[in-house]
Amino acid sequence: MTRTIRSLIIGITLSLGCVACTVGEGESAASPPSSPQDVPLQRLEEISLEGDPLSDMDSGPKPEKRQPVGEIHMGSHRIIAYVEGRKCGLLVINSAKGTPISLKAEWPQDADRGSSHLPAGPYRSSSASGSSASDPWASLSCGKKAMIVEYAPKASERSSAPHGSIAVANSRKSSSSFIVVGPKDVRADILNKLSADLKSG
Repeated sequence: MTRTIRSLIIGITLSLGCVACTVGEGESAASPPSSPQDVPLQRLEEISLEGDPLSDMDSGPKPEKRQPVGEIHMGSHRIIAYVEGRKCGLLVINSAKGTPISLKAEWPQDADRGSSHLPAGPYRSSSASGSSASDPWASLSCGKKAMIVEYAPKASERSSAPHGSIAVANSRKSSSSFIVVGPKDVRADILNKLSADLKSG
């Protein structure tokens, strides 16, 4: 009797152990869904652009594929954000005068380099202003998972609805705007941080 009960217990224990092994194998085999914080810029949806403004930049060897991911109009200026390999790109086009600003920055390859002040960093930055007195100034911060543009026009400009993976916040202290490109959750985190910085600054 005792031997029979002992045999039953051992059999049940072994069965449960096998079930546990099977469940464990199934869980480890299934890859966890990627969080929005882990999505690189190249995975953003490519948008269609009116005309072909990015091809006008070509001079010399054919570059890596340019992927437009966001666009917005600020007054008479058309602002296009794009990805090119490991680089972020920004094109500001004046409908009357052509292209006053073209910027590129490569995201830092090492997490210890670049600025990590904002979420989804680190970032590497570049900035420029147009050659004429009426041209805007822009700064581009490039990270693997987001890009941030600070855009400062010389005069007040009304913005259009954004197109693509892009969001815009206007500074209450100046005429500058912050244009954030990335997955929706990442954009929200960055805009919250920018808003907090502007309030405390």
